[in-house]
Amino acid sequence: MKEKGQGSPERELTAEATTELVRGEQEAWQRVLGTRVEVKPLPESVTPEARRNLERFELGLRYVPALDLGTLADLKSLGESTYLDELQGRYPNWKHYENMEYSQKRDPKIGRNLEEFYWEQVRDGKVDFPQLTGQWLAVEKMPKPVYGHRYESTLVGSVLGFEDRFNTSWHDAKEAFHREKARLLSDIGLRNNAGLRMLEAHEWNLIANREGWGTTNTYEWTNTEYHELPNTEYRESGVSHRLVVGNSSHGGASCAYWRLPRYRSGRLGFRAAVVIGS
Repeated sequence: MKEKGQGSPERELTAEATTELVRGEQEAWQRVLGTRVEVKPLPESVTPEARRNLERFELGLRYVPALDLGTLADLKSLGESTYLDELQGRYPNWKHYENMEYSQKRDPKIGRNLEEFYWEQVRDGKVDFPQLTGQWLAVEKMPKPVYGHRYESTLVGSVLGFEDRFNTSWHDAKEAFHREKARLLSDIGLRNNAGLRMLEAHEWNLIANREGWGTTNTYEWTNTEYHELPNTEYRESGVSHRLVVGNSSHGGASCAYWRLPRYRSGRLGFRAAVVIGS
């Protein structure tokens, strides 16, 4: 006797859709990175109802792949330039920005790693060494506007209480995430080990190379901390900034700089990401 729902058309369609999603992620990352990467199955916590709700909230499921970044010791011993050359050797389409020709730098369709400035800060302990272990996220899909325009209105923005995303400090966005997280995740149907935050700088870079977010002359906040002092001293001083990314005038997807989390600008916005639990 079949269990309830087993072999049903909806169950079979869901399995087929999930397989297609994983295949699509593999193909997308092969285009972006120039080599095939593993994509883990979508967690069972993302039910068919949750997937429909993610679409309603205009949140796109994206798998940030596990990449072989070596170690902090590698970065320190090689220096950021040689280190980036070696990363490009492993991922040919994830290019070392400073070594690209001028015409390539001006073409946002050509993928690029974060610039040497970012990796220099990692080397010096001012930014934590990135952790890319393989993670499903649901990321707001709206384009990053050009300066003088507004972000598209979204259901997520409405829940968080923002008509637009510019002139919003990191602190303001973070407070809204904390205030509305439980409501938003409940509305989506993701209650088990799910989180809500901004993308880390390395996640933003990778997805931006897919989505074309580096084509416009504005920045977005990330969740990545920048410490004016190395980590050990930072923890004693309490001084912290956040990385901003993405301005096409300064490298697009490779661009990274820092701002105080209370900073506001008409050139600086944000997008939300739901971290999918197991």
